[in-house]
Amino acid sequence: MKTVYCDIPYCESPAITTVEVSVKRIGDSTRNFCAPCAEAYTIGVQHGTFRTLAEVRTTARATTRKKDSLERRTTS
Repeated sequence: MKTVYCDIPYCESPAITTVEVSVKRIGDSTRNFCAPCAEAYTIGVQHGTFRTLAEVRTTARATTRKKDSLERRTTS
């Protein structure tokens, strides 16, 4: 049986899990990770997702405030 190694550069540990990753579409590719790299990858994906959601919420709030401000000016 051939040993599969972690896909992270400079990591020479045997892979224990295969994770779906997104290149162009959700889950269109897979990568092999060892336990520490899989955990780091998962934490990084979660951080990126939460950060993106926070940016979207901030942008939505700014847009709503700007819209409200413009409506107040036109009705006054």
